[in-house]
This record gives sequence, structure tokens and C-alpha cells, in this order.
Amino acid sequence: NGKLLKRLWEFAWFVTGKETCAFCYAIASNGWVSTLHYIKAFRQHIHGNCDCKLLARPVHSDDFPDVEEKANEYLNWYYDAKERGDGSSADAIRNMRRDMMQDPELRERINEQQREAYAARKRDKEQSLALLEQWKQSGGEL
Repeated sequence: NGKLLKRLWEFAWFVTGKETCAFCYAIASNGWVSTLHYIKAFRQHIHGNCDCKLLARPVHSDDFPDVEEKANEYLNWYYDAKERGDGSSADAIRNMRRDMMQDPELRERINEQQREAYAARKRDKEQSLALLEQWKQSGGEL
């Protein structure tokens, strides 16, 4: 029952800092929430290489005390990014992404991920072409 779950549990998006995107930071800025709406938003967002976690704890629990501290830090960053733009959430996230790209280590890690993704796509395409050629040479049978 959704109402019972809402009264007994609260949820938070927890970023690990390894493969975190600006949108994950924006979601994490909410801290602990008790609405199921956030669970659906969290699950729909998950992107490639996302290693963030959806945490759950009983209401009024002291489990995971650092979540609220980090949420406040991310919320301040989000509002700062929003003020530097046109005031929209989309512009705030764009500004957060720009901020993240100022970090040379993070920029290199993102570039490396993009190179790996490109290499994987190229490898998959080459394998598909090789299988197609093998199929053609066998007279349509593998």
C-alpha cells in the first residue's frame, strides 16, 4: 500500500561521486523525502554509468546522517547555478554541468568514458559486419 509506505519510509538519492552527473546532484539536493513521486523520478532518470543509490530508511531514523549535509551542499550549488542562468531548472543543471567540466580530473574522466563508449560502438559495428559477411559467405546460414 502506497500510503503505508509513505508514512513508514523516507527516501534519498545518494551520489557516490564516481560517475555522477549534474542531474543526479540536483535530485540529491532534495535530501530525505517521503513521497513516492521521487522514487519514480529517480528510477526513470538512471543513465549509463550511473552508480548513484536510492537509499531508504524508516521515518525518524538516524541512519545515513551525511545525506542531509550533502543535500544542503548540493542544494546551495543548485541555487547558485540557477541564479547564474535564466532561473529555470534546466538552465541550473546546464550551469552545474559547466561547473563540473572546470575540474580537469573530472573532464578527463568524462572524455575517457566517451572514448570508451565510441570504441565499444565501433567494436560492435565491426563484429556485426563480420557476422553479416560470414552469413553471406555461408549462403545465408550460420
